[in-house]
Amino acid sequence: MAQISANAARAADILLLLSEAGTVGISLKLISERMGEPRSTLHRSLAALAARGFVEPGPHYGSYRLGPAAYGLALRKTTLDEKLEVVRPALYAIVADTGYATFLMAEAGLDALCLELVSNAPIRSLTGGPGGRVPLGIAAGSLAILAELPAESRRAVIRANSGRYAVYPALRPMSGEVVARMVEDTQLNGYSCDFGCFFPNEGGIGVAVPAAGPRRSGLSVAVSVYGEISGIDALERLARRVGAIFAELGIRA
Repeated sequence: MAQISANAARAADILLLLSEAGTVGISLKLISERMGEPRSTLHRSLAALAARGFVEPGPHYGSYRLGPAAYGLALRKTTLDEKLEVVRPALYAIVADTGYATFLMAEAGLDALCLELVSNAPIRSLTGGPGGRVPLGIAAGSLAILAELPAESRRAVIRANSGRYAVYPALRPMSGEVVARMVEDTQLNGYSCDFGCFFPNEGGIGVAVPAAGPRRSGLSVAVSVYGEISGIDALERLARRVGAIFAELGIRA
């Protein structure tokens, strides 16, 4: 991967951390603890972001939260809006057909971002719903996206995320080697599976949305179908049904 600016990376990490904090915000002390950087350095970054409206003071003294400029960026139309419009009918069709919760996940740097969740009932989720993210390689939809990347890019992502895999809460230890093997299984089977990896007796399958053009002409997206799905036969049937729904609706993104 190309070299990155430490200042830009710090600003991006601050924004991601503030997005998790919500409207209550987070203190400079806690930001420093979470990011492992001195308060003085972070204070300068926060001041620069605040000057551009991306950060504002939180409701408690010394706290910060996302500012209006972050909301303004979210309102701008992007290629993700186009992909969501194309794929959304499949999400509702899958839920109507299977009864399982269905997520749309998109490649977002070293992460996978949840764009939409359709479900008939409340469920547990690693992303927390739309706007949440997980490291690429964690959870079924994210794994399906990782398996679609060119080999060199895929290896670079796994190397970069290996430390995050090792500390990610899971029922069985995760690592770069484990994720690489899961990618191989995904490519062999045509779908990913994380059943029993993160919640007892629960999990899902991930299926990459067929590309409208050359795969690297745009960001990869995948659908993840989640629930109490038991047995390899049930997983395979579900993956085939998702693929059939894509074909029936002529969906490519």
